[in-house]
Amino acid sequence: MTFSIKEIGEIEKNEKKRKFCFRKPNFRTALKIRVTRRALPVWATIACLICLLLLSGLFSGLNLGLMSLTPHDLIVIQEAGTPNDRKYAKRIYPVRKPGNFLLCTILLGNVLVNSTTTILLDTLISGALAVAGATLAIVIFGEIIPQAICSRHGLKVGSQTIILTRIFMFVTYPIAKPLSKLLDIILGKFEKTKHLQILILFVCLQAKKSVHVIRVIK
Repeated sequence: MTFSIKEIGEIEKNEKKRKFCFRKPNFRTALKIRVTRRALPVWATIACLICLLLLSGLFSGLNLGLMSLTPHDLIVIQEAGTPNDRKYAKRIYPVRKPGNFLLCTILLGNVLVNSTTTILLDTLISGALAVAGATLAIVIFGEIIPQAICSRHGLKVGSQTIILTRIFMFVTYPIAKPLSKLLDIILGKFEKTKHLQILILFVCLQAKKSVHVIRVIK
């Protein structure tokens, strides 16, 4: 069977068209586009970060301001302190008395707030910058400044934020209370010894005598 040159050219064109249009039956191309949306708007994320840094500073300050004062110190302040200090000590004493429970509450709240701060900051600044930014912000605004303030005015700050402390004690109760009981079993409660009771009584009596002398002089 013979073909002319023109027919051969048409056959080659048809073969090229077939090859171009040919597709394998199992060949599939798929393009997946993954779209992620922010859980919170940028302004809401920034507002949450500011609140979290304030809470981090509060927990850090309370850890220094409240835990540095023992219940016995508060008893002495209630008897021998200034009128304002007596008022502050009276408000703090019921919360400070269960020391291990208060300690667990403050530490749990501090860890939770700092972890949430890092996660939220990662949504704004990803990578190593988020870690560095969170660390710098927590150290400055959550540790240094609050502890510097509460080391001088811990009694007043603790008294003014006592309602917030009670709220956190209620929220963290399911975790903080069992941990505090465990600490009580392992380390024991800090109970007043006979010598300490005598010392507290002596200080209170001396304070009452001093007040009486001052009133007589006036």
